Amino acid sequence: MDILSLRTLLFLTYLLVFLPLMAFRSRNKIIPASGGVGTQYSSLKAIWFWTLFNHGVLFLLAWLASQEVSFKPFSMPAIDLIDGLYAIAALSVCVAISSLVRSSQSAREAAKEAITHWLLPRSMSEAALKSLTVLTASVVEEVAYRGVGYYIIWQLFGNPWLAAVVCSIAFGLAHWVQGWKNVVGIIAIGAVLQGLVVATNTLFLAIAVHVVFDIVAIIQAKREAR
Repeated sequence: MDILSLRTLLFLTYLLVFLPLMAFRSRNKIIPASGGVGTQYSSLKAIWFWTLFNHGVLFLLAWLASQEVSFKPFSMPAIDLIDGLYAIAALSVCVAISSLVRSSQSAREAAKEAITHWLLPRSMSEAALKSLTVLTASVVEEVAYRGVGYYIIWQLFGNPWLAAVVCSIAFGLAHWVQGWKNVVGIIAIGAVLQGLVVATNTLFLAIAVHVVFDIVAIIQAKREAR
């Protein structure tokens, strides 16, 4: 098993360096120095197509790296009642973290973070693309951050806690476009989902929690936008 092969290095570079840098770049384009939501991205569809492309690249790199280190991201052990309770508890904590972040924002910060509302779909085709983006994000991000990335960093340094911290921070930074307070919340959510994976020994429940959480977040954003 070659932990530091070309495949794993490419994957870690994309996961820990490229995606955060792209998030910083996107944030600067959408939120100009004046502090308002900009219009440099003329099409929401273009944003989601680009997001789907990145999901595809990330999944491909994660899959290739997983084969290199003999990690099986889609292994499915028996799931019992306690695992389901862990998943419900994780979802509740993630929703609570998101609510806490929103309630901590001042009116000025909330206005500046209106990008969340600006990115809401406005047509059936945009809604379909948004739904596909949510589904792919739930699968790809869990496989990449809570699965392959966590496993590789754990094996490299021999410390699962360090691996969880690094992957959670990288997960948050990859969402920098949502603003620093949301990033802090997303880092915490990443840590909760990592704990769920460790407790249940499968990515499937974390994927399910991720999907439901994103749906809840979209519903909340629509209510706030109204």
